[in-house]
Amino acid sequence: MPTVPVRNLATEAEREAFSSQFALAKLGVSSLCLDLHTGDFFQLNATSAHICAALLGGKAVEDVEQMLCREYGLSPARAGEDVGNVLAQLRAQYPVRETPRLQFKRAAQRWRMHWDGAPVLDFDPRSEEVFWARSRASADEVASWLRVAVPHLLVHRGHPVLHASAVRLGRELVGFCGPSGSGKSTCASLLCETGAVLVSEDLLVVQLEGAPEAFLGGEGVLREWAAKTARRLGHHPCPVRLGELVEQLCGPTVRLSRIIFLDEHRRTGSSIALEQLSMTEAAAALLENGFGELGDQQLWRNLLRFSSELALQVPAYRGIVPAGMDPLRAALKRYRTSFRS
Repeated sequence: MPTVPVRNLATEAEREAFSSQFALAKLGVSSLCLDLHTGDFFQLNATSAHICAALLGGKAVEDVEQMLCREYGLSPARAGEDVGNVLAQLRAQYPVRETPRLQFKRAAQRWRMHWDGAPVLDFDPRSEEVFWARSRASADEVASWLRVAVPHLLVHRGHPVLHASAVRLGRELVGFCGPSGSGKSTCASLLCETGAVLVSEDLLVVQLEGAPEAFLGGEGVLREWAAKTARRLGHHPCPVRLGELVEQLCGPTVRLSRIIFLDEHRRTGSSIALEQLSMTEAAAALLENGFGELGDQQLWRNLLRFSSELALQVPAYRGIVPAGMDPLRAALKRYRTSFRS
């Protein structure tokens, strides 16, 4: 994690460069610190978060140490040790991640979406115009790529989208998150066999004003926008801009009551086993399942804000489900009954 040596921050410009690299979200008694350059994040306890907030606010190391001595009655040596531990976390080198198949890269003033290194489409964040970056293709092919791109573009614009399958159970909504192959869409479809109503197969459009709610028709709006835009998209600016899509995201909503994170490698037993996550764990899981491939600082700030607000208001669980369709179907049927009661 490249960063400037904080103890030697001598100028205001250097302190500002450091404070612009990280963002902090408080979640109960702990906090998440997010590296805005890499997307890596780590958990901090209350004292470490207090230190980190002061550093990110532009305070010099010596001033933070004096603050700890004054507020907590620490010796100068202990205060220096505590600040040093936080700085070590901020400077830590994280393992190099495997290059994702989907990437967004800067191309002049645009973002260019790549798949396996090949360009697919461009997005101009100023005009919100979309450009097709490949040779001529069918409308169906263009629409499929637009469906891949649109959640990233919406998050960049400040509109939350969850990579989740979701079902409506009465007036409540249950979302299933996890990587491809984790079983989220399977769980949703099997719950629909018991009377639940499918709200999203893959993309859950959320609003965070007040209690978190999801648009019942949100995924349909995204698919329809992609289909219409694909028919008009070519080597010239697309007349359909992202702002017009956002204006269509309205209509009936339902309260998001819980989020269940699934792991394809943890399938066992004969029932649905749920372990509630702490707010910090929930926010971290949401970040891991977010649309962060665009990789710019504003997008990471948006993702951290969305994840934190959801984690603070919506109970989240780590879910372990049975292996095999028949055991899973039976377990979900029992789960549906317990939820209704």
